[in-house]
Amino acid sequence: MHVDDIDEVYVFSGGDKKIVSDDFHGGRIVCVFGGGDFDLSEVNPAADSISMEVVCVFGGVNLIVPDNWIVKSSVVSILGGVSNKTRPTKNKNVVLNLRGAAALGGIEIVN
Repeated sequence: MHVDDIDEVYVFSGGDKKIVSDDFHGGRIVCVFGGGDFDLSEVNPAADSISMEVVCVFGGVNLIVPDNWIVKSSVVSILGGVSNKTRPTKNKNVVLNLRGAAALGGIEIVN
């Protein structure tokens, strides 16, 4: 799916998406009693720093990011959590600013 912004809402549902973009700006994902996998590994961001908002309530989101991204999370967790499992590499040059909330749900980031 070729998109430059993510804007997904799942309520009692979910889905898996592979995002391809040469001018990615970030976006928003909301999951309530649902979730999904979002593969951003073939995304080239529009800037050196992009923002995404992820809200999970009784649900979960898995983000797959490129190897050259640094993930900085300011997600608020209430009986939920954020797990940054990205592997460290030397050539990190894009910052993903992740914000939002995880209430009785979770967000996992891998590369």
